[in-house]
Amino acid sequence: MKNFYALLLLMAVIVGGIFTANYIKDLQSQIKSYGVKNDMLNRQVEYQKIVIVNKESEISETLSSKKSLESKNASYKTKVAKLEGKVDSLEVKLDIKKKKEIAKKKEEESQKQSSAIAKSDTSSSSSGKAIEVTATAYTADCNGCSGITKTGFNVRNTTKYQGNYVIATDPRVIPLFSRVKLETNNRTYIATAIDTGGAIKNNRIDLLVGSHGEAVSFGRQRATVTILK
Repeated sequence: MKNFYALLLLMAVIVGGIFTANYIKDLQSQIKSYGVKNDMLNRQVEYQKIVIVNKESEISETLSSKKSLESKNASYKTKVAKLEGKVDSLEVKLDIKKKKEIAKKKEEESQKQSSAIAKSDTSSSSSGKAIEVTATAYTADCNGCSGITKTGFNVRNTTKYQGNYVIATDPRVIPLFSRVKLETNNRTYIATAIDTGGAIKNNRIDLLVGSHGEAVSFGRQRATVTILK
């Protein structure tokens, strides 16, 4: 009977050992499976880390590009502002130039009207009047001369105006555009008063000649001016 119980106990031990071994194998298999899954999860985590790093790099590059574009945009805005400033400056300059041109035209028209009035006054009140004067001569390229008469006539290459000689006068005595007969010591000139001069005051006239030598030769002399018209 004792042997029987011993046998049963032995069998129970053997069966228990078998079950235990199988259980251990199952556990080992599960552990191995969990290890594989853990490796897969680790790989996925590493992959996701790589993806995140790449995304961060892309975001960083995008932000850098954005900053670069913002910087360029600011630079372009500055350039545009400068160009707009230059345009405004040019517009102001053009406006000033236009106003000057308009003022110049008005002044020229005023001078023409004044000259026409002076000419008319000369014809009506001074015709035939003889005036004793001191006469000298000058050239278009004298010191301080521009070659353009007071009335705007260019005498750089001529000494005559409408076929008559040119004289500078004091308009208060001999009005501009007066046609006169100038009688000097040895010659008579038909001239037109279309110029003035800083030193030509009162009964003083200046005859336009072609060269410095002629001016020196003419010298200073007493003369008679008769206003023809």
